[in-house]
Amino acid sequence: MTKPPREALLRQTEEFVLPNTFTELPTTDPAHVAFVPVEILHVRLSFDKAPGGPADFKASVARINIEDPKNGDAEVADFATGLQNKRALEGALMPMPTPYDIPVKKQGYVVLELEDDTNWCFMRGELGVTTKEYYSDSSFGVRFVDEAGGLTGLGDRAPQKRSRILFFAVAERKAQTAYGFNFKIEFFWPPNGSTILYHLPTIFDPNIPDNGSGGIP
Repeated sequence: MTKPPREALLRQTEEFVLPNTFTELPTTDPAHVAFVPVEILHVRLSFDKAPGGPADFKASVARINIEDPKNGDAEVADFATGLQNKRALEGALMPMPTPYDIPVKKQGYVVLELEDDTNWCFMRGELGVTTKEYYSDSSFGVRFVDEAGGLTGLGDRAPQKRSRILFFAVAERKAQTAYGFNFKIEFFWPPNGSTILYHLPTIFDPNIPDNGSGGIP
């Protein structure tokens, strides 16, 4: 299991909570634009700590077509719980040029998975994902999959049963506009001979970038 950088400040607690300072995603789809999801964008985030080198995030991505847009919520929920339960799933993961840009090109869902070679999860008791600014209701409907494969409700915070997987919907991205996100993550590991876990809160802040297209939808 990969450990976070030892030089970082460690907090010896099970209940470290970082105050929310950013914008919560709404729970319902936007009234001003029709949401017709056509794609699941699966992003797997990994933590790379090469010996003697800097620690950094890496990411890979797969695109999965939604068979029935009217049933998109059920399809993405089934896909996300399948990741936790190790079911064989459609979609070949390809490396992303940078983990800090999420390449959303169509209306649909972003499924963010923290790979399981590292002791980390979305920060328990926190929102898990917020936006850096207020973007109306262009993205909405965050849900988590906990370590037992259970789904949280809309608007729930990250569960105490650790979650490595969340998903949310993207209905709109205006042309020539980058949308910034904050994903709240915590690393955890037991020190030698102790039953108390160290926790290191971290914010990973990628964008849905302006990719030169005419926007979404």
